[in-house]
Amino acid sequence: MSVTTDPCRDRESLQQWLRELFEAVDSKNAAGFAAFFTDDGRFVYANSPPAQGRQAIGEYVTGFFSMLASIRHTLVGAWSVPGNVFLELTVTYVLPDGQSFTFPAFDLLKMDGGRIREYLIY
Repeated sequence: MSVTTDPCRDRESLQQWLRELFEAVDSKNAAGFAAFFTDDGRFVYANSPPAQGRQAIGEYVTGFFSMLASIRHTLVGAWSVPGNVFLELTVTYVLPDGQSFTFPAFDLLKMDGGRIREYLIY
């Protein structure tokens, strides 16, 4: 699926788009993840300072991914209204020493067509 196609047009498109998005994240593909954003997109991870712009987002997640042996997202639920996607997830982080932590998460994606304008993780 092209990231320029509106993923919110129907349920099947949204599910496919989310699979591709989290495939990029779970494979620790920072450039692939950043490609989902608008040029001036904004990424906010909890209480960390926001990353603004595709390049800054790629650099931020590269640093984050370097602290992990692996990462895995499990989608619990996804809902969309025009311009917004809401996600309920569980996320499992595995550290380089083998310790594993699983947390619930709620994400809000503010969309601009087929790209993410703002991604908020709480």
